[in-house]
Amino acid sequence: MYDCTVVKRIDLFLCVSAHLLKWCQLLGSPGLDRPWLPLNKERRHFGLAPPGTQGNNNETPQAVLEVFAGPAPEPGEDVVPPPEIFPTDRSVSLTQVQIGYISRWYNNDFGVRVGDNAEARTKKFHDFLCGQ
Repeated sequence: MYDCTVVKRIDLFLCVSAHLLKWCQLLGSPGLDRPWLPLNKERRHFGLAPPGTQGNNNETPQAVLEVFAGPAPEPGEDVVPPPEIFPTDRSVSLTQVQIGYISRWYNNDFGVRVGDNAEARTKKFHDFLCGQ
């Protein structure tokens, strides 16, 4: 007997793996000089920025404050951070505070821990985008 459930899971796995491979090829090796590309939101709600990426609320752009003041979008396909959170100019390097905004939007700390330096935080963010 042919089990369609198993085939569908394998097809989904291959599709997701190909998608992640595409993103990683576009991103290249981790580094601040590479453009970053957003992924779909997978977790409900907004989260907290991980250690070392929190900004000073007095310096947070009004547009960013407005995004987080509203309701978080439901996870789903084509649900990516707005340009106020994830810049549309992919050629610029993201700051640690911007990575914090993105972390809050995704409700994912990317595995960042207290004591991680900027390089480690950026690598963990890159690993998140590559599904690692």
